[in-house]
Amino acid sequence: MTIVSEPPQHGIVSFQSMFKKLESKNDYFSISVPEALISRSIILMPIYRQLFPQQHTAQGILFHHVVHALTKINFFPFPKVSRTIYLYEDNGRMIPIAYCIYIYTS
Repeated sequence: MTIVSEPPQHGIVSFQSMFKKLESKNDYFSISVPEALISRSIILMPIYRQLFPQQHTAQGILFHHVVHALTKINFFPFPKVSRTIYLYEDNGRMIPIAYCIYIYTS
């Protein structure tokens, strides 16, 4: 994945990153129809290890940190997936570091 950033007072910066999904209790959810009608949404938050390859090769992959990908899914009135907010965990605190807008094409 190529990540593009535009920091203030700098040019556009792009770099390569890879994500490896880690097993966690947040990988699964179950919700009944009555629960969906009452809550109308759920939060998904899988965990990924973020890796940065050096020189675009498989050798020299650097492990940097773990990110939590928080996405809200609304059921009613129409199904809708929110932007995903990526959170860095630092001593039990969740710090937002990025977000993703999903674009669906046919």
